[in-house]
Amino acid sequence: MTCDYKQKVTKPWGCYIDISRDDNTVFKELRVLPGASLSYQYHNTRSEFWYIVGGMGILTLDDEDMNLGTGDHVFIGRQCHHRIKNIGDTMLVIREMQCGLCNEEDIVRLSDEYGRVNEPTLK
Repeated sequence: MTCDYKQKVTKPWGCYIDISRDDNTVFKELRVLPGASLSYQYHNTRSEFWYIVGGMGILTLDDEDMNLGTGDHVFIGRQCHHRIKNIGDTMLVIREMQCGLCNEEDIVRLSDEYGRVNEPTLK
């Protein structure tokens, strides 16, 4: 694992920046544009912990909505369906920690406003 590994990855909803990454743990920062949302998704091989650094969003977790803002945090277990939408007029910034088998291919999109719905790739 490297402590200085940083890579910006552009997404239709904004971007994420890798802070640290190895096979079993990932730390990243998600930056969600105003009005944008991540896909409604789940992961088979990892869990996630989100800490809201700034902004406001509506998190959908297993079909239940909750408002999140600066200082809030949430644990997203393996195979829990989730998405977040930025409901503010500033960037929604989330620090994310992934635990388990961390692989960007382990994203199962159930719905997506950007046309990226897919079938499970990892089981």
